[in-house]
Amino acid sequence: MHKPLLPFALLLALAWDAQAVNPATLDLAGATIRHARHAADLERFAAREIARYFLLLSATASAVQPMDEPDTGTGRDATLEVMVGTAGSLPAFASQVPDTLGAEGYVLRVVPGKPARLLVAGREPAGVQRGAYALLERLGLGFYLGGDALPEPRPSLLIPADLNEARTPVFRIRGSLPWYNFLNSPTTWDLEDFQVFFDQMAKMGNNFVGFHSYDSEPFAAYPYEGSWRMGAPAATSLDYGWGTVRGLKSDAFGFGTGRCFPYEVFGSRSAALRIEPPAEDPVGPSLFPRRTPTDEAILRAQAGLAQGSNTPAAAACMCASASS
Repeated sequence: MHKPLLPFALLLALAWDAQAVNPATLDLAGATIRHARHAADLERFAAREIARYFLLLSATASAVQPMDEPDTGTGRDATLEVMVGTAGSLPAFASQVPDTLGAEGYVLRVVPGKPARLLVAGREPAGVQRGAYALLERLGLGFYLGGDALPEPRPSLLIPADLNEARTPVFRIRGSLPWYNFLNSPTTWDLEDFQVFFDQMAKMGNNFVGFHSYDSEPFAAYPYEGSWRMGAPAATSLDYGWGTVRGLKSDAFGFGTGRCFPYEVFGSRSAALRIEPPAEDPVGPSLFPRRTPTDEAILRAQAGLAQGSNTPAAAACMCASASS
């Protein structure tokens, strides 16, 4: 009556042994992440991003090392490594990177061996970056303009042992058209807001940002004969031109919400603070007028956009401004 249990136990043992020899999945948690010693900055950044998110997802740190350095031992699984780079920077894996990927395509491919390697690669660094975020999306992460959505932490980060995915963007230009001239727009953004925006755009696989601004806004201002022509400081709730919020200081906002805002008016720091310029420009004579609070507000608004777009993640994004 109990004889069927023996064949069942034998089959279970065989299945377990087969899984140990050829597992259906590989665990990325704690795996060492490698890039070429002379990898481009964007490739190195992609490797660091993978390690950063692996830690957030699994609470296990992954070492990030050049290919020719020995494993430091911080990785939990020495039988698996993640290789990050281009066909040019990783010549040993060049045959694994299809020629058809283009500049922004990527490949996620498990290369068997001891150790096994998960290849995150592209023909160009921009494709490597996209492959890194695609891998993280496969692990349950979501990237949105409002921020990252992370699943519950878990001890294992499993991928199929036969993972072989190659993708190329359908559209050559992918992006967004933020529109100034609203108080719920980049008109009120500070440096940190621009940085988050550009980072998230890159994580989502976009490569273009076209800011729309009018001639009366700070980005249309240009110096001529010692003063600014066209342009003006960014609008605030005090001098906004139309809509329901007009001529209001923060403490006049309804239901006590003004207590949520740090400045007397709602707007970007460049416009809300209206800082007096220094008596003497610390970097010496400049082409750009800097004599009045208005001059200072225009310069600070322009600098916020320029510096905000200069983040490692946004290196592959094009930025343009259109005035009307």
